[in-house]
Amino acid sequence: MTPSGSHGVITVHNEQQPIRCSMARKKSKPRRSDLLTDQMRQAIDDSGLTRYRISKETGISESTLAQFYNGHRGLSMDALNALGEFLQLKISLGRKPETKGE
Repeated sequence: MTPSGSHGVITVHNEQQPIRCSMARKKSKPRRSDLLTDQMRQAIDDSGLTRYRISKETGISESTLAQFYNGHRGLSMDALNALGEFLQLKISLGRKPETKGE
């Protein structure tokens, strides 16, 4: 979580290209494309793989993956880890670590 007034950027990377997401604190709801889950859905699309294949490779049931993909449910941390590992995703922060006293 970023402290009030500071801005961070979270980037989900796969081998093809980074997908950036602003994590600045806002009072309004983030745009749909700013959500990490939407970036995961985009990474699924960008992989060119079927959800069936992703399901078989990750152990996430087809039903669960379809519900997540369609925005009807979230995924457990284990499922997110399996999906991220399979799609070779990496999260990196686009802000410098803060030091005490700042």
